[in-house]
Amino acid sequence: MQVNVLALAQLCNAFGPGMKERNWGRIANLSSGIADQPNLAPYSVSKAAVDKLTKDLAFEFKDTGVRINCIDPGWIRTDLGGPDAWEAVESVLPGVMAPLIIADNGPNGEYFCAQDYKFFD
Repeated sequence: MQVNVLALAQLCNAFGPGMKERNWGRIANLSSGIADQPNLAPYSVSKAAVDKLTKDLAFEFKDTGVRINCIDPGWIRTDLGGPDAWEAVESVLPGVMAPLIIADNGPNGEYFCAQDYKFFD
């Protein structure tokens, strides 16, 4: 919870007001589509908290050029994901950029999946 939620909230609280003051900014909070894995419930709960935090903060930015959204990179082969993960690290590009390159009136408080934008398998 400290890394996945509290640190993220502190970053949003540190940078969000300046973005709002300038009427422009993009925040992409790292989420997860993990489901149906009770053994990973603590991780899953922390990512659900990220989703809720993102939706709540989106309300703060609704009438501004600031956009805050979630990005799910998918299950990727990293130290955390392990060697059996479905996707290569490179597969998150360009999808991880999707919530960052949106228009000022674009999605806000939404959930993006990086794997929806991948170029290769």
